[in-house]
Amino acid sequence: MKKSACGSPNCACDKKTRLFGPGTWVTLAAVAVIATIGYMNSGSAPASTSHLPSATHPLWKPEPASLLSRSDLSAPQRTRIGAISAAWQAEKGKLEQAMAGFRPAQGRTEQISASLADFSDLSRAYDASRSQAWNQALNVLTASQKALVAEGAR
Repeated sequence: MKKSACGSPNCACDKKTRLFGPGTWVTLAAVAVIATIGYMNSGSAPASTSHLPSATHPLWKPEPASLLSRSDLSAPQRTRIGAISAAWQAEKGKLEQAMAGFRPAQGRTEQISASLADFSDLSRAYDASRSQAWNQALNVLTASQKALVAEGAR
């Protein structure tokens, strides 16, 4: 009895003619189908892009206390800005306490929307009060100091 190439008398490895078996061909076909479908779908979907304008600079909501760290303030300026800052801090505390204690109503959509409008009013009052305090503090500064503050905000 003649031995095959591997040395086993029962192997018949020298008579194999195919390179891949049926499982390999099925797997290759499935990969080809998946790749083709993936390629066709990738071009048909539009890219999701935002239509919102991008921020040109970070949001800056200044408070009067930030001016107190400046070294170019005179003693009277520092005193006036300190008083404005203290008044703002007191008002800020009240508004933050009111916002922290806010609990939106539960119920129908109209009730929830109405209660959220109350929170929006608080938020607008907070921002208006902060802005007013900031403007009062800015009015204490000289024109050159204001220019330096505006330049630093950019």
